[in-house]
Amino acid sequence: MARSRSGPTPVPTAGASGSDALRRPGGHAPRRSDARGRAARAAVAVAIVAASAAVSYVIAEQLGVVVTVERRGAPVTPVPHGSGSVDAASGVVGTGESAGAEAAPGSGALTEPPALPPGTPDGARAGAQTLGRWLGLATADLSSPDSVTVIVNKQRPLDPGHEPSDLVPVAGSQVRLRAEAADALKSLRAAAAEADVPIAVHSAYRSYGEQAQTFEGWVATLGEDRAVARSARAGHSEHQTGLAVDVVAMTGACRTIGCFGETPQAAWLAEHAHEHGWVVRYQEGAEAVTGYDAEPWHLRYVGVDVARAAIESGATSLETLFGLPAAPGY
Repeated sequence: MARSRSGPTPVPTAGASGSDALRRPGGHAPRRSDARGRAARAAVAVAIVAASAAVSYVIAEQLGVVVTVERRGAPVTPVPHGSGSVDAASGVVGTGESAGAEAAPGSGALTEPPALPPGTPDGARAGAQTLGRWLGLATADLSSPDSVTVIVNKQRPLDPGHEPSDLVPVAGSQVRLRAEAADALKSLRAAAAEADVPIAVHSAYRSYGEQAQTFEGWVATLGEDRAVARSARAGHSEHQTGLAVDVVAMTGACRTIGCFGETPQAAWLAEHAHEHGWVVRYQEGAEAVTGYDAEPWHLRYVGVDVARAAIESGATSLETLFGLPAAPGY
């Protein structure tokens, strides 16, 4: 979420030059320190435009500038995120052209912020980092099943045969995650233990067949009308990506997912999971978008940049963060 800035922003004066080219409201010429700040902001803007992204994107953030980044001379026209990118023939994520196709699959890092000149103010550096994260959202690969930013929901299924090639056992358990997510989970669990809110793994990767059994179990217990809000049908589960994990508390009276939302662990994760690249995927208040009841125990690995952007924006779902359509039903 963009932070408000105090004080007026210098406004260029058309046709002016030299010290008169940029004046503050009221007609006063800028101070020398203002000129240095402008130079730093201009350097950031030029660097970002030079780097360019895969789509046009307008950004206004802490630097006090608006930058339009447009790909020039590129033969590839990426699919806008808002349109979704599920293959029309198969209805499966990743079989057609993907949004942001030039993003590197499997990488949680977004576009790197540009190199800044020596002496750039700290505020400008912080703004450049934020710009880098938001620019990266426009080019994140949401469709390749091997991307850590792939979006799977009730309208964006995975192929039944999809199984990540880099699944590894999660330390201290028999479950598996993709290697990058497993490393990030190890970091998250260590931080939680340090904060005296240790967590354990309840479940992680599930194959298409295992998810089918899980969903059938919920249907037998609740009936299908309620089950669809508690569990995903086979092919529509994030667990099949190897990037999702359900956790439980290791201390206190609650040791199951059913009461996890009432634990100190849940509160800590809501505040700190993003620092390790995780988001609480199904949040309270987002049910109409995700189609699922709130699940404070269900964490999804998306990489630190995307996770931080989700916190900064206030988005309560990945669909909202990336501008995808709501997916409340199949």
